[in-house]
Amino acid sequence: MPRRLRVAFALPGLHKVVRGAETAFEQIARHLARLGHQVTVFGSGLPRAGEPYRFSHVPCVPRERFENWPKFPFLRSNYAWEELTFAPGLMRQFRAGDFDVSVACSYPYSNWVLRRQPVKHVFVTQNGDWMVQSNDAEYRLFGCDGLVCTNPQYFERHKDRYRCVLIPNGVEPDVFKPGEGDRSAYGLPADGPVALMVSALIPSKRVVEGVRAVAKVPGLFLAIAGDGQCREDVDREGRRLMAGRYRRMQLPREQMPGLYRCADVFLHMSRDEASANAYLEALATGLPIVTHDWEVTRWTLEDCAFLVNCADEQAITAALWRAIEEKSPEMVSRRRELVRRRFAWSSIAEDYSIFLQQLSDPTFSPAPENSSAENLPDVGVVVIGRNEGRRLVRCLESVRGKPAAMVYVDSASDDQSVASARRIGAEVVELDAGLPFTAARARNAGAQRLKAIAPLVQYVQFLDGDCELRPSWLGRARRELQGDGRLAAVCGRRRERFPHRSIYNRLMDLEWDTPIGPAKSVGGDAMFRLDAFDTSGGFDPSVMAGEEPQLCMRLRHSHWKLLRVDAEMTLHDAAITRFGQWWRRQLRGGYGAMDVYRRFEVGGERLFAKQTHSAAMWAVGWPAAVIAAGLIGLAIGRPAAGWVAAAIVFLAMPLQIIRLSARTFARGAPPPTALACGALTMLAKWAWFRGQIQFRRQARSERLQLIEYKRPAPQSAGATR
Repeated sequence: MPRRLRVAFALPGLHKVVRGAETAFEQIARHLARLGHQVTVFGSGLPRAGEPYRFSHVPCVPRERFENWPKFPFLRSNYAWEELTFAPGLMRQFRAGDFDVSVACSYPYSNWVLRRQPVKHVFVTQNGDWMVQSNDAEYRLFGCDGLVCTNPQYFERHKDRYRCVLIPNGVEPDVFKPGEGDRSAYGLPADGPVALMVSALIPSKRVVEGVRAVAKVPGLFLAIAGDGQCREDVDREGRRLMAGRYRRMQLPREQMPGLYRCADVFLHMSRDEASANAYLEALATGLPIVTHDWEVTRWTLEDCAFLVNCADEQAITAALWRAIEEKSPEMVSRRRELVRRRFAWSSIAEDYSIFLQQLSDPTFSPAPENSSAENLPDVGVVVIGRNEGRRLVRCLESVRGKPAAMVYVDSASDDQSVASARRIGAEVVELDAGLPFTAARARNAGAQRLKAIAPLVQYVQFLDGDCELRPSWLGRARRELQGDGRLAAVCGRRRERFPHRSIYNRLMDLEWDTPIGPAKSVGGDAMFRLDAFDTSGGFDPSVMAGEEPQLCMRLRHSHWKLLRVDAEMTLHDAAITRFGQWWRRQLRGGYGAMDVYRRFEVGGERLFAKQTHSAAMWAVGWPAAVIAAGLIGLAIGRPAAGWVAAAIVFLAMPLQIIRLSARTFARGAPPPTALACGALTMLAKWAWFRGQIQFRRQARSERLQLIEYKRPAPQSAGATR
């Protein structure tokens, strides 16, 4: 069971300044205290009323006083000088017997003071990991019992040397939220776009370069919130290049949410930012973000930012132009959803609580409701994949520790999928390349291995390797199956991870949103009752595509029930960004539909009859009807009559597009997406028909083949939270 820990946080600027590391520590301490832990915060500021933790004032000389002091080993920066003045007071007030765990993010002096037995010391990479990896002089004396890595690059770099956990920074989405900002309160112009930079003014943040880039956007006002040793250079460039369009300020923490709401775009210029809280504050406010394109920002911001090479001033300027124009409510909601899903301080603090308790008590094992193996002893997961790379790592990490057993089935991947699966702890099945690869064959093989290694399993969750399991799904699905003995399978809501990355992804997100209630099929991600799966014979391994509807048809005709519930199940990463990928996916759909339609019938029911006939009608019948109408009109009247007749029949296509678009719009899609859905749905008829022809040709030669549309994903730089 979780126990109440005595936790100490120490950082010179706590309760004194508003910077990223200080903000993070105060928020984590606050939420840990609300979880029931006894938390003490050591800093140079003053106590605040209403905080749930205890604050202890430790005096120090602020780093700004040391900006021009000499730099040498053990005192390499003004930060180290500040820490040196902080350490004596911390040493006097920090009593090891009063704490179970200490937490710091500065080095060397705080780290040395807090590393006292029996206290477990945790170091957080808020300010980077250079002090962790360096072997020069005082850095050789670095040590900790646990290392919190704020991004996957740090996690991958240190996981073999220290006991590591990957926990990003967070934000309060109820404090930083969209709305109208009062620009007059911040001395900002009432009209015109405003760019915002929130940053320490130090060389690595490249704020001076940001001023130069913003200056090239006509009419764009720049507001900077921050202070540091580069303040004079920043102000000089602002006055020189942006007279009347520049303002720098220092604000108390409570005024920052209002400042974000005054801006139209957020700019951050660092090319190696460890874990900027400002990114998350801008996301939560709904602001478009322009920042450097590298591994950490891609992991943090997903598809919700304009990522560019921040060494290219022209690219930054162009991105600012695009970002200012991008103000859709849809994207604001997308950014907010990302924050709620990954970066709320309340959930970040829960991750800290688990890690600190594991350090303090090696026997501690978190067991949240419906998520641990202890609570789900009869549930197993089968994941299938081929060259999914980073997507597979994310998938397996979302499953690890939840079911009784996890099996990964690989179809001859030539990336590091198998090694990644074994590292994460999955039982791996590698399919023989001598037989055709199909999803059906892979799922069957996974189910067989699952039964062999976990004979008590009664329910199996099938999962594609490009999907991430939502935290509460397994428990919800298990309860549904336990509550109805005739329920064979249950599925929930599958969503696209990056719907705004391409129109094709957006359409797939709509495709996954099927009606709640009794279902005819449940999709590739679903939890099955194992005895129903076995008695039905499982998936037909000869089916290249459409294997799941075909299995569900057999189950329904055997008097089993299928259900879709209103619950989040998986996030899917389609990774379809090009027309060619989308076309091949539609071609595969036609291929699989024709296969199932031609070969399988149960109780008089044939699957995909409507779709295959519709594809043939529009791909062949409609053009033939246009030509026939024109020829008939020409034969019985003047040439104009032929053109009119052909035009009338031709209108059937645009009218059908309008009808489908209206139906999609009625489901809540914005007009551009609805129109694209109608147009692409009709264009897909030709891809489906071509897939049907391809199936007929290969069926005659008995050479059916796997049709792939997705490019391999790069390997992950580290596990995701």
